[in-house]
Amino acid sequence: RGTLGILLSCLAVLLLNTWTVLHLNIPPHNTPWRNYLHKFKWWIVCMICPDGLAVSSCEQWRNARRSVKALQKTYPWWTVTHGFYAEMGGYRVMSSDGDRQMYIFRVKELIWLTENGVLTIPEIRLGELHDKSNADWLVKGIALAQSTWFMLQICARVNQKLPITTLELATVAFIGCTGMMYFFWWNKPMDLETFTP
Repeated sequence: RGTLGILLSCLAVLLLNTWTVLHLNIPPHNTPWRNYLHKFKWWIVCMICPDGLAVSSCEQWRNARRSVKALQKTYPWWTVTHGFYAEMGGYRVMSSDGDRQMYIFRVKELIWLTENGVLTIPEIRLGELHDKSNADWLVKGIALAQSTWFMLQICARVNQKLPITTLELATVAFIGCTGMMYFFWWNKPMDLETFTP
């Protein structure tokens, strides 16, 4: 177990976990390369401050669950995934005066507009949202297996009273944060580039 082995195993876990966990909102750009740069920017943020994104994922999850309680009576097809879709900017209204101004409604606005009869939310089948989502379950499975293996190695080292490097300890913290993000974002569509007008 040398320095290079420790460095490579920690970097592999960090890079794979932080890239696959990102379930970003619908990007403001229309070109694929700008969308990729947008995701890369958030990946850097996740590398620097994973706990901030974990808190954000918890807040989005709470809002999505709140939307189910508030909107399922009016829209029986509404699920947590629809709440996430709304929270990520999936429902937008174009202005009628021709200036192509877009208004993005998040969960709180949709609830208020629906309760006051101002807006009718168009139905999107759950299957359509899953079809739009680009979640790669194979890569997520590899990331989960790699993280599990890493955690088992750390637990074995602790059990045998062997030393753990600070990089390994930081990687354990990253695994904890990305684990929370996986939990909270499990039903959130991934890498969507289109919205519902």
